[in-house]
Amino acid sequence: MKYGFNILKYFFVFFTLTSILISCKKTDSPKYAIWFQTGNWPEGKYFLSGTNTLTEGEIYFKNSVAINDKTDYSIVPHQGFYYFPGTSKGLGKMSKYVLKDNVFELVKEVPFTYQNNIRNYTIINDTTLLFIGSNENQNKIRYTLLTTSTLAMVNGEFDIPYPENSKDLLLLDGHVIYRDDSIFITYAYLGDFPEIGCDAIGLAEIQFPEMKVINVQEDSRNTMFGGANIWKSNSGIDDDGTIFFLFRPHWMYDTNKYPSGLYKVNKGEYTFDSSYFFNLSTLLGGVATGFWSAGNGKAIVKYQMSKSEEIDYDKTYFHSYALIDLKKEILIKKFTDIPYDMGNQTNTVLIKNNKVHIIVNSFKGEDYVWQYDFKSDSLTKGVKIKGSYDFLLRLDLID
Repeated sequence: MKYGFNILKYFFVFFTLTSILISCKKTDSPKYAIWFQTGNWPEGKYFLSGTNTLTEGEIYFKNSVAINDKTDYSIVPHQGFYYFPGTSKGLGKMSKYVLKDNVFELVKEVPFTYQNNIRNYTIINDTTLLFIGSNENQNKIRYTLLTTSTLAMVNGEFDIPYPENSKDLLLLDGHVIYRDDSIFITYAYLGDFPEIGCDAIGLAEIQFPEMKVINVQEDSRNTMFGGANIWKSNSGIDDDGTIFFLFRPHWMYDTNKYPSGLYKVNKGEYTFDSSYFFNLSTLLGGVATGFWSAGNGKAIVKYQMSKSEEIDYDKTYFHSYALIDLKKEILIKKFTDIPYDMGNQTNTVLIKNNKVHIIVNSFKGEDYVWQYDFKSDSLTKGVKIKGSYDFLLRLDLID
């Protein structure tokens, strides 16, 4: 009996240790992902390639995964998975995917038809995402709270007031960001093309989890609602809790009258700081099109080179990058060693561990993920990207 007990005991210990080792084994999901596009929208094709390093080696487009029949790049990476609301492709489904073993695998899918034209999202916590879009007529801002484990959803509309005698205007969301049980959404009223609507932007504070609008503010210092972070980052929260929103004028507006720039909502406050407008068009000499908060009062900005400048670039490659100080409202540096980039609605910056990673579709013909180290104030080339494609769309942190 004692011998048999020892055998069973050792078998149990072996089984337990084996189970622990198996459960602790790393998955084959990569840490990062790079998104490619061939062709132009809306006929463009999408591809995805995973990597565990951004600092060295080479990535070959020919080894990427074709995903055009499943999603496009209006997708959200979170906690090792991708979440695709499907409104950009009219799929009528909310889908959850994982990139593993060089396969873009469907994990779960449920019907989803409540929203139209989802443009923004924010992370509430590890298990909850908030998607913001509109109804079919685009005169109501709608929300979907998604539980990531089950894809269970709570849907609703925000009660945002219309201007008097303006019921025919479209109401579109701009930024959305979550902070301390409050959701902040910017919005604007637009007319049917070519009408430009109201010369003002709005800011709504929504109480979470009740999802009730408890405060609205209008501001006439700029005209457009910001923007569409499901494709590109345009807002962020600094270490001290201050929220920054990038606004830039619509192409129909006078960019001299309405320059691109940053608004902010201070920690503990719920409306725009009326004394703060960081004019980035004047600072950079071109319209700012993307914003990534880097912490410690700093941020990376993507901007368009001025067409009046006598510089050597192709007509489609005119984006560049800069580091700015949000508190002092000054330019720290332009990354002039990085070649001019192509593509406006591209999420090309990733900030992690005090380092900035910038993926660049270079007009010079060689593409890299560039690395900027805050600590050493150094800029270096990282992994090289090789192949025949037209756009580099996204650089994602997966794990």
